[in-house]
Amino acid sequence: MTTKESREPIEEQIFAPGFFIEGVAEILLQLKEDLYQVQKNLDASSEESRNEILRNRELFGTGIRPLWYTMPEIELTIKMEYVEREEKTIVNNIEKYVKRTRLVPIYGDTD
Repeated sequence: MTTKESREPIEEQIFAPGFFIEGVAEILLQLKEDLYQVQKNLDASSEESRNEILRNRELFGTGIRPLWYTMPEIELTIKMEYVEREEKTIVNNIEKYVKRTRLVPIYGDTD
C-alpha cells in the first residue's frame, strides 16, 4: 500500500483456493457423469445378453455367460494455462497492486 508520503506500492499475491484452479470442478463433475453413463450402458448391454441367453435354451445349454465390463482405472490429463494478472486499485488515497493468479483448463485439441 502507499500513502501520500510514500509512492512505493506494496504488492499482494492472491491465491484464493476456490479461484486458483478455475473450472476444474466442473470438468471433474462432467467426467463423473459421463463415466457413470458409460458404465450404465455397459451394464445394460450385459443384462440384455444375459436375458437373451436365459430365453434361448440352446444358448443356455452351452454354458455361455455374458461379459460384465468394469473400468478399474481412469487416467486423466488436463492441460492448464497459468494466468497472472496485476490490478491497481486506489482506496482512500492508498495505492495497491494486487496480483491474481489462476490455473485455467485449456479446452479443445491444442496439439
